Amino acid sequence: MNISTERLLLNSFSIEEAELVTKLAGDIRVVEMTATIPYPYEIPMAVNWIQGHQNEAIEKNNYVFAIRLKDTNTLIGCISLGINLKHNRGAVGYWIGHDYWGKGYCTEALKAILRFGFENKKLNRIFAEHKTFNVASGKVMEKAGMKHEGIMRDHYKQGDGKYLDMSVKSILRSEYK
Repeated sequence: MNISTERLLLNSFSIEEAELVTKLAGDIRVVEMTATIPYPYEIPMAVNWIQGHQNEAIEKNNYVFAIRLKDTNTLIGCISLGINLKHNRGAVGYWIGHDYWGKGYCTEALKAILRFGFENKKLNRIFAEHKTFNVASGKVMEKAGMKHEGIMRDHYKQGDGKYLDMSVKSILRSEYK
């Protein structure tokens, strides 16, 4: 499946991109801002992750998209939408390679995923979480129309055993333009 925006193309990863995924997602600056990428992030991990995408979509309604610059087809990040059919809601997660931060790509990709979730998958609610110190990620969500719901205290346990608060933002079908 392909989703196109003004500057981006969201589509599938290829196994040949495992090394580049490792470089982008495994950058400590990216890892520190996410709650799901282990460190160190190694090529076999990326291979397994990419190989699992098709089954994730079929078995778990979890759609994982590569984020690419439309003009050059350059891989710059990832965005996913995990759907809970019982409750008609989706959870969004994303990361962008450090060299591409601050250019609006993440907001553009998130808006496209919200459109996919509400228009194609007919969801009622889409939410996302971010580490409270990751203010930039919160701003991405707000620019895409998501509203702050609250803070989950000590919700995420890091590898060093330290607990972090997570902020939750969401958007409802009735709020989606």
